[in-house]
Amino acid sequence: MSNGISINVADGQVTEWHGSGSEFRVSLIDWKNEPLMLSFADVAAVLVMSPSGVDLSHLERSDDDPLLLATRDEEDCGSNGLVAFRFISAWDDKSVLTVIANSVTSDPA
Repeated sequence: MSNGISINVADGQVTEWHGSGSEFRVSLIDWKNEPLMLSFADVAAVLVMSPSGVDLSHLERSDDDPLLLATRDEEDCGSNGLVAFRFISAWDDKSVLTVIANSVTSDPA
């Protein structure tokens, strides 16, 4: 993928999300109706915009997302290596879930 993320979420849907400390997890059903768990490490911020049941277009990585820039501006936030991971709606090309973290991994749920 051109955005540097090899996790395919196209035609998938977010089913659940939860976080604890500096970890955040997102459960998805992919286009084959198979469960997928995305785990984000060293999470600094999350913006949730009603992602449940929304058809996804893709997961993109951004270095200039407004939430990322605001997070980097925080004096007490260790922002080294942080990037924005944005779940983009297939219907309006807007982010329905943004996670500011250092990394993301995927595993079958």
